[in-house]
Formats: sequence, structure tokens, C-alpha cells
Amino acid sequence: GDQRVMTIAASTPDDGRHTWTVPLSVQASDRYFVRITSLASGNGRIFGDSPKFEVLAEIQVSRPAAGDTLYPVEAQEVRWSSVGVTTDVEIVLMRNTLLFDTTVATITPGTADDGAFAWALPEGTERAGNY
Repeated sequence: GDQRVMTIAASTPDDGRHTWTVPLSVQASDRYFVRITSLASGNGRIFGDSPKFEVLAEIQVSRPAAGDTLYPVEAQEVRWSSVGVTTDVEIVLMRNTLLFDTTVATITPGTADDGAFAWALPEGTERAGNY
């Protein structure tokens, strides 16, 4: 059955619109809808449901950034921000070729989604500009 996730607004003017931001705590899913209910008393409440919509999870990596130069064995920090991610994250070093992306190394198989992870580029990593 349907389950209430949160109350967007306990009361709002009946002007046909209400702006809100999906909280970071809302998990990614394609099964959400908004229900609007009149607050009229008497013969019962009238309500309407929106069509189902999707809340997407997203991860944006900010470090390393385009143009950064990394040196083996030197401390680095991977930095990211996320929306709708409610699990730990895996971080891997990828290399781009003309045809496909290749995993070079697993930086960590799992770490808290807290936006930062310290690591060092493994010694012997091939020098290239397409990581």
C-alpha cells in the first residue's frame, strides 16, 4: 500500500502552487507521488494524487578535478557530494580509452558516503592523461 514519507506542507494557500526541496534523506525511487488534501471539515476531505515521479540519486566528484596532476605515493583526497545515496560508496580509479572505460584499481571497496576519502596513487601507476 501507499506509505506517507513526509508532510511537505501542513497548510498552504490554495493558489495552485507550492515550492519545496526534496530533502537529502529521501531515498532514490521511482514510486513517489504527491497527495494534496483539502482541509475542509464536514462531508469529508477531498484529495488528489500526482502521477508517480522519480527521485534520483546522484554523486558528483569534485576532486580530483580536470587538469589535476597526481603523483604516486603522495597523499590525495577524493571529494564528492551526493543526493539520495543512503549506502556506503565504492571508489575506483578509472582510465578512459577511445572505446570504453577500464578499472585500474579499487581505491576502496566501501567507505561512508561522507564526501571525502584520503588515499595515495599506487606506486608504479602508469603515467597518462586519461584517468
